[in-house]
Amino acid sequence: MSESDLTLAQARATIEQLRGTLGKLDIALGAIRDSIVWTDQAGRIQWCNATFDRLVGRSRTDILGTTLTELLPVWRQGHGVPAAEHPVAQFMAGAQNLSGCYSASPQETPVLEIVGVRVELGAEDRCVVYVIRDITDTHDTGDKLRAANAALETQLEEVETLNRIMMGREERILELKQEIRWLRSQLAALQGGSQAAENRGHAPQ
Repeated sequence: MSESDLTLAQARATIEQLRGTLGKLDIALGAIRDSIVWTDQAGRIQWCNATFDRLVGRSRTDILGTTLTELLPVWRQGHGVPAAEHPVAQFMAGAQNLSGCYSASPQETPVLEIVGVRVELGAEDRCVVYVIRDITDTHDTGDKLRAANAALETQLEEVETLNRIMMGREERILELKQEIRWLRSQLAALQGGSQAAENRGHAPQ
């Protein structure tokens, strides 16, 4: 075998090894919970993991070459995010990185956290890598905590109101007790005066 043949065989072996490594890497990245998407600077998908396939419900062959804007329209507060405000558009406008929360439907579920970063592969070769995380459970928990806090604040306000009412009643009770003591003293004085008058009336002349 000539030196050139040996070099070619080594190159082929290296290529096969790289293919095997990339295949294993694809499987490993597809097993994680987060979606990973690599797009060119125009937003066309160059690669994605299996988690993203499941998120959009499309096969890999249908996904590659399609824009992320088309495959993953996003909503906020039940309203569709305009194309000009989609994460892809932000990168096309020059953003270097971004992070934001969106919903994947008008019903506001699932809730997605989209994080992106621009990667410079060369002077004219730029791409964007997105990590898309389903945070629906965390978001729901946060909503429940906020609702619980609001309910607690309302209860605290009600307790403070009751305390003020009770304090007012206690003050009124003290006032009534003082009035009763005064009335009793007046009644005692009247009774004393009446008894004295009666005694004078029965005194011998």
